[in-house]
Amino acid sequence: LVSTNISNIAVNSDAIATNASDIGVNSDTLDVHFGLVSTNISDIAVNSDAIAVNASDIGVNSDTLDVHFGLVSTNISDIAVNSDAIAVNASDIGVNSDTLDVHFGLVSTNISDIAVNSDAIATNAAGISANSDTLDVHFGLVSGNISDIADIQTNGIVGIIEKKSDGIHIGEDSLVTNLNEDTGAQDIWALNDGSLTDINFLSDVNVVSKLTVQAEAADSKTVITPATEIKPPYLNEDGIVADTVAVYTETGSVAVTTTNFDNSGVVATANGDLSLFASGGTQDVTSYVTAVRADIWDETQGDNAGFLAGPEVEVGGYIDMDGNFIELGVLDGDGVLDLDGLSSEELAMITVAGDPLPGGGGNLVVEGNARVDGALTLGSIADVEQSILDEVAARAAADDVLAAAINAEEVARATADDALQGGIDEVASNLADEAAARAAADADIVAGYMAADAAIVSGYMAADSSIVAGYMAADQMLAARISSVEDKVESNTRGIAMVAAMTSPTVREGMENALDFSLAHFDGETGAAISYARRVNENVQLNIAAASDTDFEETVVRGGVSLQW
Repeated sequence: LVSTNISNIAVNSDAIATNASDIGVNSDTLDVHFGLVSTNISDIAVNSDAIAVNASDIGVNSDTLDVHFGLVSTNISDIAVNSDAIAVNASDIGVNSDTLDVHFGLVSTNISDIAVNSDAIATNAAGISANSDTLDVHFGLVSGNISDIADIQTNGIVGIIEKKSDGIHIGEDSLVTNLNEDTGAQDIWALNDGSLTDINFLSDVNVVSKLTVQAEAADSKTVITPATEIKPPYLNEDGIVADTVAVYTETGSVAVTTTNFDNSGVVATANGDLSLFASGGTQDVTSYVTAVRADIWDETQGDNAGFLAGPEVEVGGYIDMDGNFIELGVLDGDGVLDLDGLSSEELAMITVAGDPLPGGGGNLVVEGNARVDGALTLGSIADVEQSILDEVAARAAADDVLAAAINAEEVARATADDALQGGIDEVASNLADEAAARAAADADIVAGYMAADAAIVSGYMAADSSIVAGYMAADQMLAARISSVEDKVESNTRGIAMVAAMTSPTVREGMENALDFSLAHFDGETGAAISYARRVNENVQLNIAAASDTDFEETVVRGGVSLQW
């Protein structure tokens, strides 16, 4: 009986090896089939969406059929090209099928190598787990240090020195310093509870270059004005996004008024010059147009041509001398353009310098003695009076010349008005004739387009019906094949789990029997196995194993003989 069992065990071992190889082959085949099924399902969904979009576009695009006819011709050419590519792909698929046998053999070899490597992986996993615990502790310490260093580099030390949006703050009630990028000077000011306050110098102050004392620039005022009328959109054929045409729809305008006092106050330089200026300032107005940009795929994009390439974007810019919209940047959440991010050339295109603002001051008051070692220059009162008399005489002469010019212009305007009215009457008559001719021509064009639309829609509907019927039949056949494949995959998966659970126990020296209980899990299926080995003599060991799934519906049995010398 033992001899018979040994023979049967050997036969079963060969069958099990064959089954394992077949399972590997089937798994690879199933992977390929599942990939093809997934691709077909995706293509069906894409085609269904395209069919719905085409049906909608046919009804909407009647006014632009002259353009679409050209695109239809292009699509027909592309379809012919794609048909050739499909034929090439079909040939390549046949070639690839021939190489599957070679790959199946490699998969069988890999299964054997994986079993050998499993023990080494288990040892490495234990070492990795031990190292991971140590690394977790180290990473926690390093992460805390990195966070503290980054916080100090970014924000400084709270209450001592901090970096904020307006500059470097020193102390609680801060002394703030910040580089003025416009003047290149280092600005210094003091805050008390968040408000500006005076700075008292309790000892000497040494100014190496120049000391300027002037009024603080007022906060800029931003006024957003919505558009009051609908204007034709602006087109940019090059587009901001590659392969698109940018379409800008004007939505309004923004005006930013900035007041500064750069030319006022007291200026003391290191060479001893002292200048007193009145407190007048200047107001500059920066104004730009706001618009919504839509990026439309151009004709290079085939079927996507004419569709949105992405979400619409709110932007700011200006209209150049040729009537084109020039984009400067994207608006923020408040609908305002970031002027600080523009170059000086871009700012110059949208900024108008205002007139100087009147201001008082500029006087020098000396309560004690005043000493002037150099020349002291005073304005001459007599010169001022003579200048006033000369101005009065010049203005009277200019008034006489202006009155004569006004009279001459009135006569010229009356003559031009008569000629203009005659031209207007003639143009009105010509426009009426042209309107009648255009109406008749438009009626003929509309009738032609409507007939063409009807023919195209009928053709598309017939083609769509045929395509849908073909896809439905293919779907039914595919669903049946998927169901059959899923049943086989489930059975193969259980078999792999059961075979993986089976072990080959070895009877240690000095022992006669060995018994193993083991479990294995593969792709959602669990296998349980019991393996037994007995030492017949010092050179021969017998081993048998049995495995089943968790439902005990399927069973695998194996036996073997181990010869040792």
